[in-house]
Amino acid sequence: MDLKYWRYFLSIEEDFIKTLRYVELSKDNLKTYSIEYTRLLVSACAEIETILKLICKTTGSNCNNFNISKLKKKLYEHDFCYMHEADVIISNYESWITPFDCWKKDDDKGNPVSPSWWKAYNSIKHNRDEKYKEANLENVLLAISGLLVAELYYYEKITSLDGRPSPKPKFFGLEYFIEPLKLTGFGWDLPWKKVKKK
Repeated sequence: MDLKYWRYFLSIEEDFIKTLRYVELSKDNLKTYSIEYTRLLVSACAEIETILKLICKTTGSNCNNFNISKLKKKLYEHDFCYMHEADVIISNYESWITPFDCWKKDDDKGNPVSPSWWKAYNSIKHNRDEKYKEANLENVLLAISGLLVAELYYYEKITSLDGRPSPKPKFFGLEYFIEPLKLTGFGWDLPWKKVKKK
């Protein structure tokens, strides 16, 4: 099994963990921005786009030129319609992250809604001078969490991987993994306590 995408996720996770030597993972610091966060946000989002296109191609669609909204629309026509329910847990962090939460419904015109962290990525990609502050801890957490969700969908549903990709993440974990029409437990034996959402 080719795990190059998984290894890339793990390398992004490792680089993120190194930033915690300088910025405490706290709600007080969510708007902290930096060059390193810029690099991590761009790397994670570019990889999400790659993974979602790989998944999309399995539907028989030529989605090479699809943006995130078109990808969502196509994926939700098939068996990937629960990504918005995937909750990511983070070691020693006081809340859950649901990176694709905005995908649970479309806007008033019936168009898919892009995640806020994806909008930040596009702003930075096209207008970094004015939008530099959007490369912050909050958006990086959401983007890496989104990458984890996309990766696990890819390896669980698209590849013939027998079991979960390994090694397991050191910092990011998924409490639930979504299968069509049901919510099933998915995860490793993580070293931190899992707390159910209220």
